[in-house]
Amino acid sequence: MKKYHVEKILKHALEIEEAGQKFYGILAQRLGDAKLKDIFTAMSQQEVGHAEIYKRMIDQQPSQPDPDDSDTSIFDFQKHEMLEDKIFNRLEIIRKGTKLYSLGDALALMIEIEMNVVDYFENVRRLVRLQDQPLMEKIINEEKSHVKQLVDLRSQYKAATRTVLV
Repeated sequence: MKKYHVEKILKHALEIEEAGQKFYGILAQRLGDAKLKDIFTAMSQQEVGHAEIYKRMIDQQPSQPDPDDSDTSIFDFQKHEMLEDKIFNRLEIIRKGTKLYSLGDALALMIEIEMNVVDYFENVRRLVRLQDQPLMEKIINEEKSHVKQLVDLRSQYKAATRTVLV
């Protein structure tokens, strides 16, 4: 297997952000509480913002063929497939009618999903050329900032009442 230019990873990151935008948008539509609806709508919009960041990064990348490096032995293919399933199947959580009994439950789910995205990019980083590693670090830090925001939000609303949200 070859090492990749970061451009391929950025294009995949766009797909992840689009899936996240849909996920949070669907949650927002299903919520009756206006404040909670606003939180999930904001999260959906942030995913759109992340996608814009990645689009700009792609535009700044020179198009080049992938190098023919073959050292991908440190890449964890099983972890990659598992994380990809969790990330792209998050809409199934909603379709199956998973109940979230508090904002804390919802935020815990969102944090778990966003941590899966961070783990995904940490693993994929192993497939990217050495000269593209600083850009991978930017991608990972962007995703970590989303996790931090969710953790901070969960801290603010930790004592939310136990009513069914979804």
